[in-house]
Order: sequence, then structure tokens, then C-alpha cells
Amino acid sequence: MINHQKGVNLLDMLVALAILTLLTGVAVPGYQSLQEKQRQAAELNRLQAIVQLARTLATLHQQELTLCITQNAQSCSSSRLGADLLLVDQTLKPLRHFPGNTTKIAFPDHDITLQPLPQRSTGATLLPCSGFTQQNAKAVTFSVTGRPRINDDPPSSLVNSCPP
Repeated sequence: MINHQKGVNLLDMLVALAILTLLTGVAVPGYQSLQEKQRQAAELNRLQAIVQLARTLATLHQQELTLCITQNAQSCSSSRLGADLLLVDQTLKPLRHFPGNTTKIAFPDHDITLQPLPQRSTGATLLPCSGFTQQNAKAVTFSVTGRPRINDDPPSSLVNSCPP
């Protein structure tokens, strides 16, 4: 009686390991790029929604509102880099707190005020510092009418203010 053992020999194992290594080498960078792209898109959408809401509230309340970075959800911070945003009225009373995640947002060097329509607001560009290793930096720019759009070429001053 002949005893045939079933199993994997060393050559089969080495070929499978080589194929797995090759696939992992291709898949991991693609996955990292996809993750960064999704994180960037989510933060851009969040910023657009915040600007739209602030613009609408300024018009509904018929008063100037200011969008700023906050550390404590109660008052504006002097920092130009942070994750949480705060919408305040002219008396600096907080109207809405927009908690962020780990992604920092680079603010311009001036206050962002939103006027009720048809008055003109101060236009600005907000840059989510979502990491630019795999993707180009993109920002949310809103015009003096308060209309937000995605900006594929943000100012270098904002890009340089993001932590590495």
C-alpha cells in the first residue's frame, strides 16, 4: 500500500508568498491614497455645509455673523489653525458650534464675516490640512456673496501653515 500525503510543498509556498507580496505592494499605496482622498472630500463637504449654513443664518437673522476657530466651543480663538469652528453674532454670543475631527483647518489671517444677503461678506479660503502626501491640497473658497466652491489651487500661505 502506497501512502500519498497531501499538502503544500516549499515551492508552492514560496510562489504564493511572492504573489501575496506583489499584491500587497500594489494595494497598500492605492488604499492609502483612497483613504486620504475620502478624508479630504469629507472635510471639504463639511466646510461647504458650514459656510452655507452660516450664510443662511446671517440672512435669516438679518445680522452680520463671524465664523472662527474655537478651542472651548464658547469663544473665538486667536489661532489660525484648529479643528472646531464657532459661529458668533455681533456681540460674540455663540450661535453654533461645529465640532471637528482630527483634521486641522487653516484659516486666513482675517476674520470671516458673513453678511445677510444682498450685502457683501468678506470672501475667504479655508484649507483642511488633511495631509497632502497622496493628494493635492484643495480648499473651500467662498466669494463675497458667501457662495462656497472647491478651490484646486489654494494660496501657498495656507498650505504652508498646515502641519506636516
